[in-house]
Amino acid sequence: MPEEPMSTSSSQLIQSLAVALACLVALGCGSASSAGPSNANLARARKAWPEGARAYNLHCASCHGERGNAPGVVPVMGPRALQGLREVAELEAYVAKEMPLPKRKQGSLSRAEYAAIARYLLEASASGSR
Repeated sequence: MPEEPMSTSSSQLIQSLAVALACLVALGCGSASSAGPSNANLARARKAWPEGARAYNLHCASCHGERGNAPGVVPVMGPRALQGLREVAELEAYVAKEMPLPKRKQGSLSRAEYAAIARYLLEASASGSR
């Protein structure tokens, strides 16, 4: 039995989905392709900022992953992470205002913990003021 030709609307839908999928693959779905920090940068950050590593592991790693590049969330460590937040004070202020999630926990850490996390993230990403 011959197949019926695809309707124009079905064909357009399939074409739109294919374009959307190609865009997601090209963009790396926003986070899955983030390289994260190098092993050397991560080791250096853990040594330089042990309080930041501890606070990050306790309050951040469950969502962002141990290396700060978990799929489906904003990467917070690595060469492409923290775009526009390269200074300790800026990153500390942002993290203190927005993290940790859920929203009811935002701003719940001490100022020292937020500062240590910011320094740890920047050290692991090999950028910013240290």
